Amino acid sequence: MSDGIEQTKQRLQKFETKYQLSTEEFLRRYENDEFTETLELDEWIGESWMLKNLCEEVENLKVVEFVN
Repeated sequence: MSDGIEQTKQRLQKFETKYQLSTEEFLRRYENDEFTETLELDEWIGESWMLKNLCEEVENLKVVEFVN
């Protein structure tokens, strides 16, 4: 799972570099309709959701106690 998180972070970094914005800033501005929707921006949003979900999964797995 950590490989998936790392790959997602790398893809987000490419968007951040290209647009000179952090993902958080992009999402805020996107919500304020400051961008025209494109497939590329949809991909950026999707990657941010993927990272959030992967990180939540990791946290949930940390609290699971395995019983034999």
